[in-house]
Amino acid sequence: MLAAAILLLALPLLVADRLRRLSWFEAALAWVVRVTLVGLFFGFILPDAWEHAGAWSLLTAALGALVPTLAERAGLAEGRVEGVNLLVGQAGLLLHAGFDGMAIATSPGFSAMAVSVLVHQLPVGFAVVGMQPRGALLGVLAMSIATTVGYLVGHEWLAGMAVLPLGLFQAFAGGSLLHFVGHRHAPAA
Repeated sequence: MLAAAILLLALPLLVADRLRRLSWFEAALAWVVRVTLVGLFFGFILPDAWEHAGAWSLLTAALGALVPTLAERAGLAEGRVEGVNLLVGQAGLLLHAGFDGMAIATSPGFSAMAVSVLVHQLPVGFAVVGMQPRGALLGVLAMSIATTVGYLVGHEWLAGMAVLPLGLFQAFAGGSLLHFVGHRHAPAA
């Protein structure tokens, strides 16, 4: 299952360049990025953050979405703000990838949890390619490593970590991903 998850995550690297030649692909990729990241936020990141941090996760997610906007309005260089925002969002995706590895390790065979991890790997791979086309290989490699680490040692790592800060970080990083989606990858109408 781990190999299948990594293969599905990496598959967009192999096909994205060919697909970019199609006139409709860029718009479709923008939608895939938007839907995937919003789906990850509401389907996985926020519920997990809620489990660890309760109602504080909502406030922290809102801050994650608003802080970059406030920084831009305060006159900070937009490129710098977006770069930091992207970095925080990608750190959240790496944390999520580690949890995916843990879910695969603890799910027997083709259980609902293991299949749900596999199903969302392909759109996540396309989201990584769409967010940072030039850094997609590094992003997919980092997520593959995080998934593998989660698979191998996730339980031991999580047992030693305080859950409140983990939940708050997940919520903040998820909020920063929502800002990124709304700001940079808004599909054309």
